[in-house]
Amino acid sequence: MKDSIGREKKHLIESLLGKTSSNMKLLKRKKRRRSNLFHSSTPGAEPGTLHLETESFPTRINIYQISEIVGIEQHEDATLNEIHSYANKPEPVWVDVNGLKDIDRLTALGTKLGFHELYLEDVTNIFQQPKAEIHDDTLVMVCRSAHIESGFPVTAQIGMILRGSCLITFREGSASPLGPFIESLLSQKRTRDNSRLGYFIYRLLDFCVDSYFPVLKTLDVTLQQLEEAIVHNQNENSITEIYDYKSHVMDVRTSIIPHHEITRNLKTHSTLFLEDVEVQLRDIDDHLSHLTNQVEYLRETSTSLMALHLSISSTRMNEIMKVLTVMAAIFIPLTFISSLYGMNFNTEVSPWNLPELNWYLGYPFALLLMAVTGGGLVCYFKKTGWI
Repeated sequence: MKDSIGREKKHLIESLLGKTSSNMKLLKRKKRRRSNLFHSSTPGAEPGTLHLETESFPTRINIYQISEIVGIEQHEDATLNEIHSYANKPEPVWVDVNGLKDIDRLTALGTKLGFHELYLEDVTNIFQQPKAEIHDDTLVMVCRSAHIESGFPVTAQIGMILRGSCLITFREGSASPLGPFIESLLSQKRTRDNSRLGYFIYRLLDFCVDSYFPVLKTLDVTLQQLEEAIVHNQNENSITEIYDYKSHVMDVRTSIIPHHEITRNLKTHSTLFLEDVEVQLRDIDDHLSHLTNQVEYLRETSTSLMALHLSISSTRMNEIMKVLTVMAAIFIPLTFISSLYGMNFNTEVSPWNLPELNWYLGYPFALLLMAVTGGGLVCYFKKTGWI
């Protein structure tokens, strides 16, 4: 009981005064990655203007020639003339633009292939919301993948333009990790499916959607760790960590939800662009439903966790205040007794001036009176369940 009271008193003092070391940890805490979903266009800029991000990667363009007979042939570091030549061939071709730093080259690419400047702006602006738009014979689509980087969930954009037999994807360097996807395609055997651009778009969209599953799994593990830390009072900065965690969940949720609109638009125009892959799109829709349920669960649970933390903190503070109140209630009458016999009345002037001061056992009597009073209060508080 004494140890518990001592710990509670120490915790109260630290809460009231604040520990310097804890404050320093909060100040030095790693800054949370802000959301990468906010549009960065300059107000008043001319429509179709491409925007260069400070962390953009050098532009590299690879061509993947698709054939039902030969399979997939890769051509690295293609020039604009090579791209134009492959794009005009009847065989399907995938042009992968990796890195968006060279704005002049990207503009020249769009002009060479006859793309509208607004199409190019949509797919190269890395803060674009996921969407799929149909413009006559052109499909413009933006989707986002997700991965864990330095302990934080990060989303990355992949823009696509499909016209005729040419598919062009735009991504920002290592921020859009398509390496495993490309290796999987190159290692596949020649089939009718992987020789169609519709199948490629389905695979790219499926890759982006499925990339959220391991991210949400990591967030779920983190949520369990936060819950244990809160319940067992192992972390003094739990409230700030919960806030950061909830912000990460909201970033991921903001990326997942718009993909539902993508699948709806693609299913509506599947016969024009995706060559009858409705079954695969329904499978992606099913994955999106699972992801939406998971991210909503994490969001609601994190909100409940914050309420739980505040409730536990309030309960602990109430326990501390109860202990201090009981201690004050015990010592108030003892203080009254000691102050009563500390009054400086002259006992020789009147026999009523504190006659106990002249008793032979006056001091033991005062101590006994205080002990009986304090003990009686302790017994009363225990009987009523206050301690």
